Amino acid sequence: MRLVDLHCNWLLQYAGESTLFEPDGEYALAVARRGRLDGYLQSVATAVLVCARSSADWAARGDRWHALGSLITRYEAEFAGRLLIGQDDIPRHAESLRMGGLCYGILAIGGLDQLVREPADPDALARVFDRGVRVFQLVQSPGGPLAGSAESRDDRGLTALGRDCLSRLAELAQGASGPRAIVDLAGMSAIATAETLDWLSADTNRIDRLPVIWSRGGLGDPGLANHDNLARLSSIGGVIGLSPGLPNHDSPDALKTAIESIAAIPFQGQTGYEGIALGADLLGVEQTLPGLENTQQVATWLGKTFDRATAKMLGQGAGLRVLLRAAGG
Repeated sequence: MRLVDLHCNWLLQYAGESTLFEPDGEYALAVARRGRLDGYLQSVATAVLVCARSSADWAARGDRWHALGSLITRYEAEFAGRLLIGQDDIPRHAESLRMGGLCYGILAIGGLDQLVREPADPDALARVFDRGVRVFQLVQSPGGPLAGSAESRDDRGLTALGRDCLSRLAELAQGASGPRAIVDLAGMSAIATAETLDWLSADTNRIDRLPVIWSRGGLGDPGLANHDNLARLSSIGGVIGLSPGLPNHDSPDALKTAIESIAAIPFQGQTGYEGIALGADLLGVEQTLPGLENTQQVATWLGKTFDRATAKMLGQGAGLRVLLRAAGG
């Protein structure tokens, strides 16, 4: 079984040899961890490819949107597989999955709060969407202009600019069955998560036009530790990606317990594994777990730990469903 991964900052493994990034301690750590991606393209069928920089690196860029474009161009030119963008890609992706072809990628912004800083900035979202970006994580750092962060006790909620971003992202949906943006709540404070869920739930059309995920992390994340947030996210079809490593989980058994805990919460009215996926974040987790040090080992562990149907749902089904929705499937 090849996995679907909701979070992979693929380009960071090349930070030490690329002019795309300003060298700093965070990037050096990612480069040191790049062995965790060994065999990635063979063991993952579909990956969310994150365009992200450190906060300091973003701040050093004179034109942040141009700097984002450089990351997208690098993915377009050098990622080994194809990009999943629109409806024409869906049958090709299905055939590739069936035949064991190259890994497909879907483009994401890992921290919209680093780009949307002023009231006029949301105007750029349509251009980025037209470029092929389909997943938008709102919060990367504390103190950002869109919403409170899970870090540093940034307990603010969703700001007016954050609501404007959500409205603009929802407007990008191209008809009932066309491509649409996904909003990623990972990294949000508990109150910002709650207020975003309030905004989505206030209009059922918003939920249809703007699918929601929590791309990576664990139940210890402030936004998910609130049981009400977790239940509400599951009730509207939000997919939760769990990362196999510290600080999210300290053992394979802890990861299994987290999966079973979420499965007990109704997903769109029914308990089960339909809303749980993998958000490996292998270059970002502090430490991998024994036997879960790369995606091939994660796939093997899923197959040994759960029955065949459950392992396939966790490894492929939930994540693939929401990503195909973003492409118009």
